[in-house]
Amino acid sequence: MSQSFLPTRVIDVGTAETKLSLHASSGESARYVALSYCWGKDTPLSTTNSTLEDRKRSIAFESLPKTYQDAVIITRKLGVRYLWIDSLCILQDSQEDWSRESAKMRSIYANSFVAIAADSATDCRDGFLRSAQGKHTSISIQCRNPAGIDCHVFARTPMYRAEYWGEVAHSDVPPSAIWAPEPSSWNSRAWTLQERLLAPRILHYSYTEFAWECRTQLCCECQLEPETLDIDGEHSISYRSRFLGARFVPSLYPAFSEVSSIKRWSETVQEFSSRHLTRNSDRLHALSGLAALIKSESQDEYLCGLWRKNLARDLLWCVFDETYIGGTTDLSRRHDTYYAPSWSWASIIGPVSCFSEPETIQDEIVMEICDARCTLASLDPYGPAVDGAITARGFLAPVWAAEPSSMSSSIKVQFYGDTNSRQGPYVYLGDAELDIVHKDSSHPEVVIGDRLFFLPVLRFAQSIQFTGLLLKPFKQDASQFCRLGCVQDIRDVAFAVWCETARKQTIVIV
Repeated sequence: MSQSFLPTRVIDVGTAETKLSLHASSGESARYVALSYCWGKDTPLSTTNSTLEDRKRSIAFESLPKTYQDAVIITRKLGVRYLWIDSLCILQDSQEDWSRESAKMRSIYANSFVAIAADSATDCRDGFLRSAQGKHTSISIQCRNPAGIDCHVFARTPMYRAEYWGEVAHSDVPPSAIWAPEPSSWNSRAWTLQERLLAPRILHYSYTEFAWECRTQLCCECQLEPETLDIDGEHSISYRSRFLGARFVPSLYPAFSEVSSIKRWSETVQEFSSRHLTRNSDRLHALSGLAALIKSESQDEYLCGLWRKNLARDLLWCVFDETYIGGTTDLSRRHDTYYAPSWSWASIIGPVSCFSEPETIQDEIVMEICDARCTLASLDPYGPAVDGAITARGFLAPVWAAEPSSMSSSIKVQFYGDTNSRQGPYVYLGDAELDIVHKDSSHPEVVIGDRLFFLPVLRFAQSIQFTGLLLKPFKQDASQFCRLGCVQDIRDVAFAVWCETARKQTIVIV
């Protein structure tokens, strides 16, 4: 296997008889291992500006948390000299260094010799090298084979793989059981999604067994034969193929259609946004590696989690509340400080579902996007923004927030013949899926009776329905608006009546 350029800093693992040290690369090529793991609640051992020179001189093995120690042991066993661990290889007190290095996540994991996935470690102190115990241990059974020769076979309790969650190792509970296995802590973390998808090879260390994953095979201790992944068809069961298509890695995957590529990005965002982040400010950084991969293959323009070529459809994301039933935390909320424009799913903290309906020739975008821009907050071109706006031209008219609907995240929207008041007969337009929903199902950004605005975006030819954005004026500026949600499944009859009150105009969505 060929060598790759080393990341900016790597750990020189040396040998059991020598000390570890932080190595600052100078453009040389060598094999290195990348660790993918869960930090946990406490900040792990890290490198800062004040400790950088000390780390270069030496790092005591005993000072490392157990997960790091185990990674060093495996790296040495593999005969590889270098190991990349984020907290030690990125300066944790330098926003500039962190932004620059986080923008390189694509190359760091994609160019690694192998990645170590600490599936069984809930934090950096747990470690992942442990012996199987109890029912996970194989039992030796003495028997005689058909040739009459004494031999041993090994057996253990049946194991099951939670393929939906993308688990590689097997667990105890069958997926069809009421208590189906949940994804591991490692597989529930937002950062690990791109780390897994980008790495060419992964060693999984789970509670129950050791497993191997690469682009063509899954192997584990409890299966005699490796499972070959079907990467040659649209209906591949491969977890990687679920997210990666030709738009991502054309040299490894077949020529998927543009629709499939759009759908894969939508699924990636939905999966990513439902995972856990220790720091909400990492929401875009933790996806920057995959964004960089798409950018290189498509030459598309990235706009805070959305893509320019598909921008009208990308605007139609919604808060995803399928599994939300009176939770103990808010379903979604805004960042404490500005992070992204309101039209980006990254502007909220919570699970989202992106629009991924197959595009047909008859479907019609009924809004014109005149301009779109984002001013980035850091050196990471795929990170958060300090400002952003879309200039759009389309039909716009007032609507009113009527009453909550049956879904916790939505309200009913209606309009009147008199656009300035709620006088006279009204027409029900549709349900608006709101962007911010608190744990008591309240909607802090919308009050029943509020005068809002509807901007249609897309008309579906087959179902004769419309969908668009629910907006409100931004700081009393008649030409600037911010997004509140998405109005879906508007019947053409209601839309035709609404159009009688609307007029075409150019607005800015911030």
